[in-house]
Amino acid sequence: MEDNQKTITKVLLAVFCAAGLIVYMNITSDQHSVLAATHDVVINEVLFDPNGTDTGLEWIELYNPVCSTISLLGYSITASSGDYYVFGDVSIAPRDYLVLHWNADGSDSESELFTGTVVVDSNMGNSSGYVTLYSDSVRNETTIVDYVAYGSSSQPWISHAIGAGIWISDLYIPIGVSGQSLGLFQDGIDANVGSDWLVFDTPTEGSPNNVLVTPTPCVQATPTMVPTVLPTPVVSPTPTVIPTPTVTPTLVPTPTPQPLSVKLTVPSSTLFETNTPFSVEIAHGVNQESYRVKIEASFDAHVWYKATTLGKDDKFYAWNSSWDNFPSITTDRLGGAVVNGSFKIKSGDIPGNYVLRAKVKRVTDDVVITSFQETVVVSEPIPSVLTPSPSRTPDLQDQVNVLPDDQSGHTVSLRTLDTIAQLSEVTHGDVVTLSGSVVSKQGVLGTGFMYIDDGTDGILLSVPNGYTFSCDLGRVVLVTGEYKTRYGEDMLRVINADDLLCTDQIIHRVSREIESGSIGKSDEGQLVSIYGIVSETSGDVFTIDNGGSDVQVVIKESTGIDKPKMRVGYYVWAVGVVSQYNGTYRILPRFQEDVQVSSVPFSRVLGSMVLPKTAIVPIEQGWWVSLLGLGTLLMYLAALLEQVNAKRQH
Repeated sequence: MEDNQKTITKVLLAVFCAAGLIVYMNITSDQHSVLAATHDVVINEVLFDPNGTDTGLEWIELYNPVCSTISLLGYSITASSGDYYVFGDVSIAPRDYLVLHWNADGSDSESELFTGTVVVDSNMGNSSGYVTLYSDSVRNETTIVDYVAYGSSSQPWISHAIGAGIWISDLYIPIGVSGQSLGLFQDGIDANVGSDWLVFDTPTEGSPNNVLVTPTPCVQATPTMVPTVLPTPVVSPTPTVIPTPTVTPTLVPTPTPQPLSVKLTVPSSTLFETNTPFSVEIAHGVNQESYRVKIEASFDAHVWYKATTLGKDDKFYAWNSSWDNFPSITTDRLGGAVVNGSFKIKSGDIPGNYVLRAKVKRVTDDVVITSFQETVVVSEPIPSVLTPSPSRTPDLQDQVNVLPDDQSGHTVSLRTLDTIAQLSEVTHGDVVTLSGSVVSKQGVLGTGFMYIDDGTDGILLSVPNGYTFSCDLGRVVLVTGEYKTRYGEDMLRVINADDLLCTDQIIHRVSREIESGSIGKSDEGQLVSIYGIVSETSGDVFTIDNGGSDVQVVIKESTGIDKPKMRVGYYVWAVGVVSQYNGTYRILPRFQEDVQVSSVPFSRVLGSMVLPKTAIVPIEQGWWVSLLGLGTLLMYLAALLEQVNAKRQH
């Protein structure tokens, strides 16, 4: 009897378990179908840690799971701290893919886009990270479209995703190893649970994630056929057939149609931010067909955002503006047309040879034709008579020489300053002479750029195109250049190589410690140091909480720094130059030793930060560091001898 009761109990338990499993499967299935239906564009696959070098090889795959074309115009996406890419006039066809290459240069197409390496200048995180897609450049809970966190749930923007109901608190997708990607098990099906995602040994860039699963085909409505009523034919008498003489036809060969061609004509030279004429000629087109025309420019034939084109409402529009803003052109009955317009080369970059091209888009579809490239020499609108003599030394008295007006009507002056801090009294566009010690050599924090600091302030220097200025750290530099801004950061643009002089004087600058609070305009260009706790880390970017604010640190690839392993909550000491990028201030380390990390707090000894159970990390180099280490060693040996003597006495 007792055995029967046990058997009955086991059967009932099995039934209940099976019923529970069926209910769970139904709920899960419903959850997949409902949540997936709420998405339009989805983040379908991500390669954040390719084999070898990451830069230029990372990508994000977006997928359109619906049966209508989706425009991404105005959408924005972020996958590394401080980097935001805004989509131009681009669309994804139904059940199609769009691959966005992160921190990479290349030529855009209908299926592939490249963020470039200026707007996006850091890589995605390898051990952990995120990808966030918004429907607007304003990023909040109402504009977030899709989100994925991998490796860790402590990721930026996760609060937006949770608030919008498209992500679950503490959820993250486990990662694989280098060369593997993360992707949805089935294209476009994202119920925001971990089981939606898989690690792919072989990434499926721009193609289905699962070839065994075929998406439901899009159903197109079949038009209703309306029968045409034909009148009853009237029978006519049969006419007499008159034989027609046989005519041998003359065979006329059918001409081979020539492809549509676009020819761009521009002047051989121009100035930054100056209206410059262009002419675009279309040949072999279709009769009475309309096109839109824009001009693109590049310094290296890879990144094409350097030009603006005069368009609607007499305004200049950037390369990624809507096609509707650009001038239109309509072909004649022979398929040809000519349009004349104006463009500008945007300021903020070095003078030199720029490559220009015209892009022509057919209004009726997405066909885009690109012209052959033309080379234009672009110069600064500052007269060359401003060149000073490199042999002079800094004058302690401020000198002002009034020079001819530039093209904007601004009266240009040449001034010799006592300190870099006096730049706050100078107008952008003026030419100044000043001096300071090298704190970052040319090329360390960017090709053609270096930093100097005189103890009162620091400044970014732009070296002439193609010129290598060799000057060691601590050497005092005498420089003459135009006071300008680059992405919001103040700088001196050196016009001629003779305007840079590396003197024999050496003054090593010591970093100024940011004890608490944020960094801003007053710190720009200066060599600083900061100590605090890691509050965020992703790729080559991390954020330090120094007790008053979060300060961003960006490790640029040109430095060759191998970012130390860290996680949120670790302690870090960083030294670097304060730089600004479009309103965001960050610290740029220069050398490997500029970043020190520990899982436990540092201690401070005579102005040095000491890693627990490790060696001393000097802030100021000096003989006393060696003396301190020798003293510590002697104290340790004395303690050992005392212990030995005590044992002998016992």
